[in-house]
This record gives sequence, C-alpha cells and structure tokens, in this order.
Amino acid sequence: MSVTGTAVGAPRTESGGTERRRPPRATARDTFRVLTRVLAPGVARGVVTPRPRTARLGPDRFADAEINRLRDRYGLGPLRLTVPGRSVALILDEGHARRVLSGEFPPVGRERRSALAHYTFGPVPETAEVEPPGDVDRIVREEIRPLAADGTIGWDEVRPALRRAVRRIVLGDTARDDELLTGLLDRLRTDANWGYLRRRRDPVRWRFLARIRGHLRRAGRDDITESAPGLLAELEDAGAVAYRTLGLLATHPDALAEARADVAHLRACVREARRLWPDEPAVLRDTLRKTRWDGAELPAGTTLVVPTLWLHRPARFAPVASSLPPDLALRAATSMTESLIDGYDVRLAGPGRLSPLPRRLDPSDLHFSLRRPYV
Repeated sequence: MSVTGTAVGAPRTESGGTERRRPPRATARDTFRVLTRVLAPGVARGVVTPRPRTARLGPDRFADAEINRLRDRYGLGPLRLTVPGRSVALILDEGHARRVLSGEFPPVGRERRSALAHYTFGPVPETAEVEPPGDVDRIVREEIRPLAADGTIGWDEVRPALRRAVRRIVLGDTARDDELLTGLLDRLRTDANWGYLRRRRDPVRWRFLARIRGHLRRAGRDDITESAPGLLAELEDAGAVAYRTLGLLATHPDALAEARADVAHLRACVREARRLWPDEPAVLRDTLRKTRWDGAELPAGTTLVVPTLWLHRPARFAPVASSLPPDLALRAATSMTESLIDGYDVRLAGPGRLSPLPRRLDPSDLHFSLRRPYV
C-alpha cells in the first residue's frame, strides 16, 4: 500500500527507496497531538465503562484526521511516541494492526491489568474463557418479554431487565433483584476507567466479593468465584451490543428477516454493530521481546496502541476487525439479540434514523417498537 510522502528520518538507498533501522519517532509536538486528539478522548468517554454524557459530545471526532496526517508525515509506522520513561508505539497500518491482534502479544498488558484489578479477584487470566453457567436464552426471554407488552421498549426499560438477567445467568436466581451488587460493580468499573491512576477501593471490592460469594454458594457455583466479576461485566456489555444490533436491524428490514432465519447472519449483524460502535477506545498490547516491523526494531516492553475507531471505521483503509474470531461477549450478544427479536417485529420508534452513523451511539439514544407479527 502506498503512502504519500517519505517517512521522517528514513535514509534513502541508492535505488531511491527507504530503509529504516528503527521506527520513526514522533516529535514532542506530534506526541502531544496524539495524546490529546487520539488517546485522551477515549479515556474521557470511558476505557472500561462508558460515560454517556461525554460520549455524546463526540470527543474522538478528530482521531481519524490526526492518524491520517501522521501516516502522511511518518509513513506506515509503527510510530514511536515521545513518552518519558515508557516505550510506546502507535500502530498506523492495518497489516500491523492485524499482527497485533493475531495472538503474538499477550492480550492483558500493564494498562488492562491495572484496570481489571479494580473489580476482579485473583490472577488475571491471559486467554482463559469461562462460559456463562446459566441459560442465557431462557433467562433473557423471561426478563425482556414483559417489557414489550405496550409495543415499545427503550434502553431505560431494557437495561434494568438485562441486568437482572445477567445476575441470574452468572450468580443464580437469588441474585435477580440484588441491585446493590450491580451498583458496587458500577462504582468499581468507573474507577477502572482510570487504571493505575486511581487507588483501589478495597472496602468496596470486598463488599462486592462477599455478595458474589453468597449468591454463588446458594447456587452451587463456588467454582466460578474468581471469574464471576468479569462475566458480569462482559455480559452487561454484551447486552448493550445486542441493543445496538437491534438498532441496525430496525432500520434494515431485509437484514432482520435474514437474521431470523440464519443465526450466522445474525452473528454477522452483531459483529457489525460492535465494529461500528466499539466498546474500547484502543487496543493495547505489550511486547515481551525485541520485535521487528518491516526491517525496523522495537525494544522489549513496548506498549503497542491500536486506535479502535480508526481500526473499525477507517476513512480510507479496510477494517480488519472481521478477521477476529468471536469471543465470549460477542457470542452472548448474539444470543441476547435472538431473545430480543424472538416473536416480534422490530421497528425504530419515531422518525429517528441511524444514518449518517454517529461516532458513538449510546444505547439510550434508541427506542424500538416491538410488535408481535400478524397481530
């Protein structure tokens, strides 16, 4: 893939090409622009759990233009940022992004580990995946069906129902109405947005853990105590993805009909919703050893940063998100979407439309008309 301009600081060979021994380094000014225009907006809207009011302001609307400017100036990268005491490289090429996501680098690095430490217990698993112990389809149907009695549902009604469903799925039926537990998790995940910049609230964590242990003991699921907080968080996020998927299907009747008939198509719609409105502002990976990138070398311990919006919704480059295998949250979102649309026509209530697509879609912006067919 060609890029306009020559990488800054790259010596020319006799053939007129360029050869780099080290990746280019951004100037202090360009590093500041990356921090303020690409990374800081993601932190502002929430790394772990979104802040809806901030998200609606669209703080990341300048990210694409800034990344494209950096590509034109420095080449395809990776681009080393001038960060005191840290080796940080910004990924600017979709091929490099695919490599970062290929499994070569541990999925849980310094930043993610520090965020998860706010609300999880025990060692953070690198790749382990625990299936939800409860019957997702049955429980979601039981919680959602009563909401559609008047024909229209919105996020303010769906979110509490999904939270009740998530508590039942992970912790058992006795946790259905334990809103205090979810409130404690909300507080801890809000702290997790700040990672190691905010001190852990251990009294809140232990109170949260005590309630989890009590419900799991009554449900006979003591073996998932360490994974339960992560499951609660992932399934709640999956519910938001499912609801956004409903927004896409409400504006595409043909896709809705196909999704009803083919679960593979429904899964593709869920993945499309997650691509359009990614959960996290950036993918972070840490190198464990020296790594080579097109002849250039990055030192061990470098944090690789892939801006998610650019990766998922690039202005002029093909996305690579579709090459990723579905994870637990995506599978759960597919199951929840099946339960949400089962037995109902889905229409977007009112004159609202999803096109042109907003950069950040908060679920509370959507309201759906769910009407039983043939009635």
